[in-house]
Amino acid sequence: MAKKCEVRHLEKENMWNAVFVPKENVQYERNKNGKVEFVVEHKGFFDKIAQIIAKKPKISKIALDGIGTFVWGKIEEGKTVGEIVTEFKEAYPDEVQPEDRVAKFLGMLVRQGFICRKN
Repeated sequence: MAKKCEVRHLEKENMWNAVFVPKENVQYERNKNGKVEFVVEHKGFFDKIAQIIAKKPKISKIALDGIGTFVWGKIEEGKTVGEIVTEFKEAYPDEVQPEDRVAKFLGMLVRQGFICRKN
């Protein structure tokens, strides 16, 4: 059964110790370049109509870039947000506002239903 995620505003102090995990129903794979691709099956009522009328695919793949793949790997390793940000800064020293970038990316993954908070 899929884990339910509670989307809520996290205070910065609490955010650093948070651990996120992939939801059980999330399908993903690594492409030939090593980048993560989510495999999303469109099976709702309106999806079926769009598949018939507009020839929309039954399955879509959403590819992450290098930075997204890096963060996803840290999620798979069970790292806290603080650890992810620290390792992100080491791997991408020229990135501007790494804390905000990681937080926004994690928020997007939660809203899209790919991850949920473990603790």
